Amino acid sequence: AYMQKAAAAGRNVTALAGEIDKLKKWIAAGGAATREQQDAEDRAKREYEEAERKLAAANRALNSGNAANRARGCRDSAAIAGAGALTALVRLMQTDPSYDVRIACTVALGTLGAGGRPAVKNVEAMQRLPKYQAPIGNATAQDLDNEMKDDDWRRALRDTLAKIR
Repeated sequence: AYMQKAAAAGRNVTALAGEIDKLKKWIAAGGAATREQQDAEDRAKREYEEAERKLAAANRALNSGNAANRARGCRDSAAIAGAGALTALVRLMQTDPSYDVRIACTVALGTLGAGGRPAVKNVEAMQRLPKYQAPIGNATAQDLDNEMKDDDWRRALRDTLAKIR
């Protein structure tokens, strides 16, 4: 009815008429989705949107100024994105100033299993680094904490390497 009114008003409706004909043929061929199919599609869409929200939250946590949030972001991004989080995990494992974050990212990398295989050389390179020593003259609390946790990080590197090889 609307197409006829638009045509009477002088509008070009050939493309619309073609789409309507396609839809009618699809419905006649049994193409109409059942209520169960629509519900399944709606459920899948909601699950996808929820995963997107969780991934966005994990990414915000990875860039947080708080070490505990970054550590949580490592765990969450590995759980949500899997091997898609590899680059971020490796970057933080190698460069984060907090060894708590380095340990969390290393452990999260190990949870990827074979998906973490591209990071083998990075993990091996971190194992070859000399043991961390805090500066003698002006060590901060973070420096002293990192020195104490260096052995824990090395243990996490060893365990992760065994899991991703």
